[in-house]
Amino acid sequence: MKKFFSVLSVFLCAALLLAQFGAPALASGIITGNDPPDDEDANVNVLTLVKSSVANGARNVPLNPVIQLDFTKNVVNFLTARQNATCYHLVDSDGNSVPIRIIVPDDQMQQDVKRNVFIMPAENLRPDTIYKLAVDNTLISKNGDRIDDAHQIVFKTGTQVSDKANPLLAGLGMNVLTFTNDQPLNENSVPGSSPTSSALSRPAGSNRFSFASIDTVLLSRIVLITAVCALVLIAFLQVRKKTGLFRGPERAYWRTVFSSDTEERQRHSIGYSEKR
Repeated sequence: MKKFFSVLSVFLCAALLLAQFGAPALASGIITGNDPPDDEDANVNVLTLVKSSVANGARNVPLNPVIQLDFTKNVVNFLTARQNATCYHLVDSDGNSVPIRIIVPDDQMQQDVKRNVFIMPAENLRPDTIYKLAVDNTLISKNGDRIDDAHQIVFKTGTQVSDKANPLLAGLGMNVLTFTNDQPLNENSVPGSSPTSSALSRPAGSNRFSFASIDTVLLSRIVLITAVCALVLIAFLQVRKKTGLFRGPERAYWRTVFSSDTEERQRHSIGYSEKR
């Protein structure tokens, strides 16, 4: 029994340490990619597209381009990456949709690369053809900010296939998430337009569930209470096992205490007292 309570004390101390240090760390964003409450993004007022590796109006673009899009905020977090993948479109001069792959860094593994998106056609593009890459105005950042406007990049392919790899993408290795999209442009793909009602159903500034949004004090208390309850239950079961508590007549007595039958409670109470 002495050994058991020593182990119990160790577990209780561990629970206290977890509540004091582990829970706040969890809530501050370790699970969301070491991006504590997006401090860097908080200093940026607007989510926008700042750069594209293929500039608007570019010519002689390789038939197998890797188009790197750089944004001002985190648009690759796993909470929003799948939804954001539907915001990228590639169409030809006739408006026909071209299937693309959207590759984004896994920001849980890549702490320094979280504002870059890579667009690749699923197959080589046609030579000497004009294409348009569009980013919808429904794109959102990790903290829920919506992009300032839709963006479009028009370019014309050449005749060559490039054998040059994108250095940033190559450096990510396997720490990426890949999505596909073959949808044509829509009303949200036009610069100057307003997001549709469905896109506005989640206001800018709001976000899906995020550990970073949990109050650290509340989470600490939940962890502590849960740990203490678990330890008390373990202690009770151990004591019951060693002492036989609530077995035999005792168990029958307590079972009738909570019975809805008044006569049964009285009868068992008298019988239990006589046995004692």
